[in-house]
Amino acid sequence: MTTKENEAKDRRVVIVAGAQGVSGNAVLKQYAALPGTTVYGLSRRPSESSENIQHISVDLLSPDAVKGKLGQLKEITHFFFGAYVEKPTADSLYQWKK
Repeated sequence: MTTKENEAKDRRVVIVAGAQGVSGNAVLKQYAALPGTTVYGLSRRPSESSENIQHISVDLLSPDAVKGKLGQLKEITHFFFGAYVEKPTADSLYQWKK
């Protein structure tokens, strides 16, 4: 295996949904500190990108928005879902079960 193939094999591309939340932000920072890692942080609110962290503002409840903003991302190796969807009542949290 060549050096280039080894580098590609060891490379991580991570998506963190809910990147501005407590858990998501911790995961984002942890992976961003690892060499050979690119992290995409997803949230509804815009945020600044930095060296190997690319923030993407996207509404995860909109399939068209997700496809439009994330469709070009390739070779994802890790995915963390820590997004929170605020609902007006506790009963509406279980709306998907109906």
